[in-house]
Amino acid sequence: MTGSSARAPQAHCDVIVVGAGWAGLTAADALVAQGVSVRVVEKSRGPGGRCATRRQGAHAFDHGAQYFTARDSQFAAQVAHWHQLGLVAQWAPRLAVLNPGVKVSPDLSSRSNVSSVTRWVGVPGNNAVLHHLSVGLSCEYQRTVQAIRPIRDGVEVVVGGEGVTADVVVITAPPAQAATLLGQDHPLSATLSGVDLAPCLALMVGLAADQDVGFDAAFINDHALSWLASNQSKPGRDAPGWVVHAGAAWSERHLDDSLDEIAALMWAQLIERVPAFKALDVVSRQGHRWRFSQCRQPLAEGCLADATGRVLVAGDWCAGNRVEGAWLSGRAAAQSVLERLSQSGS
Repeated sequence: MTGSSARAPQAHCDVIVVGAGWAGLTAADALVAQGVSVRVVEKSRGPGGRCATRRQGAHAFDHGAQYFTARDSQFAAQVAHWHQLGLVAQWAPRLAVLNPGVKVSPDLSSRSNVSSVTRWVGVPGNNAVLHHLSVGLSCEYQRTVQAIRPIRDGVEVVVGGEGVTADVVVITAPPAQAATLLGQDHPLSATLSGVDLAPCLALMVGLAADQDVGFDAAFINDHALSWLASNQSKPGRDAPGWVVHAGAAWSERHLDDSLDEIAALMWAQLIERVPAFKALDVVSRQGHRWRFSQCRQPLAEGCLADATGRVLVAGDWCAGNRVEGAWLSGRAAAQSVLERLSQSGS
């Protein structure tokens, strides 16, 4: 069942999962299916991680991951199952590639549909699958983990000042945050501290009515901005609006600006690059700061584990980035936990 910050403290369990994003909920779901007792702890108000949905009045934005693809055969089979359940749908936008020096007008002629790529989105938001997974799990939201410590027969996780124990902990926080939770003396900390995740600043633009600018989404090359997409062009979305992402270098320079400043600066960059946006009937503009986004040099480990097998770290950066990487990492973590519990006789 879905938990909340008001839930009473739970007794010792087999596994504590830190984080309710793709990797964390995938691991938790796979473990519960094998009869393992799992407690999921998440600092945000709900599941999703970088696939969370941000609501702003009548508008709802996929302000993090925009879509996902399925290259791995096992993941593709899982996506097909979610499709049957109505949790995901294919998104086939009119996709543009905006290169330097190309004039962009409302009747953009240099569109590219890249039909060979199948893009999937959650319905009605990109967190749909994660909400579905969380229903069958013991999840606690708005619960911040302060530290993770080894104890004689497992681990202690300090949550909101309260120490709770488990046989194993799976951490799916960004690697820098995971290293902080474990402490600099933990064997995994050096590896985690060396993983470099680039930031990404986002702009959410709400519109009074749908207005066509000639394309539904665009990759932007050699510019402060890197991506923009019409949220209404995705299946299951009604309120018109756009999500804009800045490139890593520009995001890094403006990372500590206020959200209002980020929104104003990104809007200026947008109308400079795509003048058609000047004519849109904008009702809201909101900035968002993703401090940890794409890994610059992702690993191919599946997940990381210390020598005891009691502390595991998982995330998309462990398996090549992307939503699929997070799912694969969560599955790898679950398999490692099952092997550890089997060896210990739990």
